Parts: sequence; structure tokens; C-alpha cells
Amino acid sequence: MNRPRIPLPVIAIPLPLLVTIVGILVIVPFVPARDIAVHWGPSGQPDGYAPAWVTVLVLAIVGVFTPLAFGLPLFATRRDGVSFTAKMLAVVSLWLAVFLVLLSGWMIFGQQDAAAPLPAVGWGLLFAFGVSIPVAALSWLFAPPTVPVEPVGTPAEPLPIARGERAVWLGRTRLATPGLVAVAVGIVLSAAAGVVAAIVTDGAAAAVLGVPVLLLALLLTTSFWTVRADATGLTARSATGWPRFRVAAADIAQAGTTRATALGEFGGWGIRFGRGRRLGIIMRSGEALEVQSRDGGALVVTVDDADTAARLLSAVAKGATADG
Repeated sequence: MNRPRIPLPVIAIPLPLLVTIVGILVIVPFVPARDIAVHWGPSGQPDGYAPAWVTVLVLAIVGVFTPLAFGLPLFATRRDGVSFTAKMLAVVSLWLAVFLVLLSGWMIFGQQDAAAPLPAVGWGLLFAFGVSIPVAALSWLFAPPTVPVEPVGTPAEPLPIARGERAVWLGRTRLATPGLVAVAVGIVLSAAAGVVAAIVTDGAAAAVLGVPVLLLALLLTTSFWTVRADATGLTARSATGWPRFRVAAADIAQAGTTRATALGEFGGWGIRFGRGRRLGIIMRSGEALEVQSRDGGALVVTVDDADTAARLLSAVAKGATADG
């Protein structure tokens, strides 16, 4: 008998949000009006304190942001089928929600009595892991089965370019809108959480403000690209000028098109690695240019009008071979 299956978006978004909301409703009536231990050192003993309400605030912020960050990519790639990466994203989203609610609850309920000895964090982690891991295992069991994704490319016929004639193809590609929204939400929420953490800890946690800065740097350097195909080969350059990837004309073994699946084949968006020494500039799932090098590697770029670029590069590679 086939077991019932829960769609990945349901596991990734509604269930974690429900767990977080129920957890907050249970915890809030017991939040003490004083500082509690919120950080433990290597010895397992508390070494950082903050108002108890901060625990609930962080739980609320992370509990909303995480399902959105993990779940939006699943909607963007719903046509690609269930990949291992997509299934892992959904399960981790639910696991993290359960883990954080249990750990936050342990912190609040374990410090109701101000005169009682402060709890060692090891017991809290054991409790949170001990319950959340079986929940994650069950969600994996009832999620849809994964479908393997095999790359399928189509070699391009060379463009008819006369000797001495110059041809240049230019294209631009950017991260798909769901990805841009997810990163933007991450920057805003992490900045807000960093400001709150820095204030309530008198600057001791100011280092967490580096997270939104890092996310912004990643957005600028990996989300907007210019792609150029000409007689010298293929060049893909970030909007900031770095990073930059190039396949010289003399190194092109074959150029063609393929349909890239962001999660199933490359495990996500951005600069990614796929099977068979394939380096991908993956901004979305769909039409992509694939240029195979003579050393066995390949560069894959998701960009519109990939067929024209592939045909030009096929002609360039053919000319380079003839000249050699």
C-alpha cells in the first residue's frame, strides 16, 4: 500500500510556520520579566544574558524568515520535479522550526525560578535534537520520492560566418525574481535581528551585523551577469567585474544548449558545480548555454537566446580548429 505523500511546499512553509506560531503561543505566558541566560560557553555554563523577551523575538524572526527562504525556491522550481536538494530544503525547514521552538521553550521554562541553578545547555540541546530529528525523519518518509535529473544537451549547428566577418553576441542574465526576493528578505531580517542583538547585549553581539553585509556582497557579485560570445570565445562577467569566467576559442570542444534545473542538477542558484566537471552560472531553471572544453569540463550559463550564442561559438570553435 502506498503511503500518503505531503507536498514539499507544505513541509517547507505552512508546517514550520504552524510549529513556530504554536510554540510562541505556548511560551509567551511564561516569559519572565527579567534577564535570562541566552548564551553558553564551551564549558556548557551560561556566559551571556538578555531580556527574556529577546528569545521570543528571535524565535519569531527566524521562524518566519527560514520557511520563506527554504520554501520560495521550491515554488520557483516546481516544474523540475522532486530532487534530493529540494526535498532536503523542505525537511530542514521543518526540522529547524521544531528545534528552535523546543530549545527556546527549554530556555524559558528552565529559568522560571530566578533562585534555581542555571541549566547546562547540553540538556537543552539533547532535548531539542532528540525530538526534532525524528520529526525530520518522518517528514522525509512522507515527502514525495526524489527523481534523478540527468543533464541533456543539444549540440548547435555553426552559424554561417564568412572568413574575415566579425560576429558578436551579447546577453544578460540575473537571478530569478523569487531568489532576489528571498535574498532581499534575508538582508532586511538579518540586519534587523543584528541591530536588536547588538542593542540588548550592549554591543557584544555586534559581529552578527556582518551577516547582512555578506549577503549584500553575495547579491552584487553573483546575481547579475553579462555574457559575451565572439571570436575569442565565451566570457561571463559579474556586474561588479568579478568573478569572471572564460572559455577561449581554442579550448572549445563543443557548444550547444541544454535545459538546466537549478535544484535538481546544480543544487541551487548562483555559481554552482554540477555533474561531470560542469561549472554553472545558474540564475534560474530553463534554457541555458553549455560550452564544453577540450579538457573535459563545461561552462553552463542560463541565459535567453542561448541557441544563437551556441551556434556562434560552434562556428568559432570550428574556425579555431581549422586554423590550428
